[in-house]
Amino acid sequence: MKPITVFTSSVPRANESSAKLLLTSFADTTVNSGCPMYLWNVTQWRDPSCVFQNSAVKDGRSSAVREWIKADPRVTVMLKEIEILAEVHLVAMKQAWLSIGFMDHHGKWIAPAIAELVADHLGTRYATYVGHRELK
Repeated sequence: MKPITVFTSSVPRANESSAKLLLTSFADTTVNSGCPMYLWNVTQWRDPSCVFQNSAVKDGRSSAVREWIKADPRVTVMLKEIEILAEVHLVAMKQAWLSIGFMDHHGKWIAPAIAELVADHLGTRYATYVGHRELK
């Protein structure tokens, strides 16, 4: 199993053992490496690889990529849906944690950007861990 790379953001992040909200990005070939409670296949979403491939930006964790991908109208809807999931699981049902996976073809651009956007959106409300299986 590949190690998970964690990215540091301005929004506080928790370690994996103390997190209430666990977010993971990975390639569609590594789905069997773990089983999140919810899985979002974002392969067909707005793909930043053509825009950023020849720049200094290395992957979807970059703030430039996150801002670019945020223009996809599905991002706003997804953030609201995950907000509801977190409220139901962590507040109403008082579950110990909620895990959500984001998958794209390579696990390098779209899925990491989406995972970081969700973490930025909910990280101030819930102790959030973000891991990226395909990134070093």
